[in-house]
Amino acid sequence: MAEPASARRASEPRSLQHYDGAAEAAVLSAITLSPAALDAVRDVVETHDFFNSQHRQLFEAVLELDGAGRTVDVVTLLHHLTTTGKLAQIGGSAFLYAIMDATPSVANVAEHARIIRKLALLRRVGATLHDLAAQARAIETRADVPGFIEKCEAEIFAANAMGSDRETGRELAEVMAR
Repeated sequence: MAEPASARRASEPRSLQHYDGAAEAAVLSAITLSPAALDAVRDVVETHDFFNSQHRQLFEAVLELDGAGRTVDVVTLLHHLTTTGKLAQIGGSAFLYAIMDATPSVANVAEHARIIRKLALLRRVGATLHDLAAQARAIETRADVPGFIEKCEAEIFAANAMGSDRETGRELAEVMAR
């Protein structure tokens, strides 16, 4: 399977890097404050939806703990990151404690997760369009224009559906309508 377009951040033009660091931090903070918060976001966001690499690694650690049937809170998360050698990669315990201060309440965690998901979708579609535009300028594309157009359609809808079981095209249409 191809690398998700959102993972190609270094080559993306700056305008494609849509993200909301506050929403990402708020979701992570809420998860450590309440076990119900993880249930509220589990079907909305995935690890690759987090733009910030530290946030992405932290969410991955949360899912690892949860997958092992362990409670997720700041103490278990800190212990897990320390024992797996990932604490330094996310910025140390100071970064983890700063995340914990990101939200005073878990009440809006689902909305914050939807913000993350929407921006991740924009990044994926934008990166896909960026790649397709470069391919459209290639001489080789002239040989099979109808095939290239089919490829464009397939890649755009794949960017929308990547890593999810959502109805293909529905989410993309909602974002484009706004």
